[in-house]
Amino acid sequence: MKRYPDFIMNVSYSQLERSDFVEMVQTTLEETGFSSLGALKLLRADVVKIDRAFVRNLDRSDADRRVIHSVAGIADTFGARICVEGVETQALWDVLKLDDIDTLQGCFFSRPIRFGEFVSWCEGRD
Repeated sequence: MKRYPDFIMNVSYSQLERSDFVEMVQTTLEETGFSSLGALKLLRADVVKIDRAFVRNLDRSDADRRVIHSVAGIADTFGARICVEGVETQALWDVLKLDDIDTLQGCFFSRPIRFGEFVSWCEGRD
């Protein structure tokens, strides 16, 4: 297998279950020249995560707000949902819930927990 530059991506279980997943990623990387937007188009991502770096100052930064809005629009064009990471305060949640964001993630909602704790939490909600 060829060596590629550092490349990080989150994948879903449904993607990992595909028998052609590795081949699909390799082909996409070769065809796009490692372009994130090109990869988004060819990999048919189901979720695009927006890093907390764009969220930290969201309540004070119009530029960060526009980036999140723009990325959400691009993801929607390709049929992907948006997950915004790093929601740590009520103020950030208040700003983000005004946009068309599918999923919010951060300590405002829950600290990171182990899988067993998550299962117990889910069972307690029934």
